[in-house]
Amino acid sequence: MKGRATNYHPEELVWIEARKHLPRAELHQLFRAFWKRDDVSQANLTALCQRQGLMTSRTGQFVKGQASHNKGKPMSPEVRGRTMATTFKRGNRPANYRGPGHERIDSKDG
Repeated sequence: MKGRATNYHPEELVWIEARKHLPRAELHQLFRAFWKRDDVSQANLTALCQRQGLMTSRTGQFVKGQASHNKGKPMSPEVRGRTMATTFKRGNRPANYRGPGHERIDSKDG
């Protein structure tokens, strides 16, 4: 139904707002099953939530204490070899190292 507005009843909007924390795919399935609305696509529902400012409260960031998805998984030898070539070696100093007590003298003021 490209080009036609999808209208929602006030009861439907209240129902959606009460379940805004759900992932959009799950919210769409529940909405279609509960309200028997086959004319509403997931894109329609996602766009409605964006227009209404209904956020899911997910930021995509790791919260404190959350383990990463690959914690405890071994790194393959090929990947380890590629990453070790670009890491800092113990005891090496970068080319721009100046040392403790170094002062910079500005060329303008002296």
